[in-house]
Amino acid sequence: MSSLLPPEHHIKSCLISVGLALRGPLFQIPIFISVYKGVSEMAALPVASMQSGGLLWFSDLTVYDPYFALPLVTAATMFITIEVWMTIYLRYYLLQ
Repeated sequence: MSSLLPPEHHIKSCLISVGLALRGPLFQIPIFISVYKGVSEMAALPVASMQSGGLLWFSDLTVYDPYFALPLVTAATMFITIEVWMTIYLRYYLLQ
């Protein structure tokens, strides 16, 4: 019988809040954009440490990444961050 109730009832009864769920990722968006812009501008300038400061396969940070690994690592890190935040949110706010 409870599955026939509208979704709004389940949202209110479980104290689900979209604002609280998105607080972590929305807080990180301006930080991510700032870091991206800063690193992009540094790559465009002749900064000596950017040409020899990398590691593994990307020793020169001013050239194109031929394996497209850095954007994939960044996307994976963001996904993990969102998943961890949602887990914390569910445990703390919903399972009290």
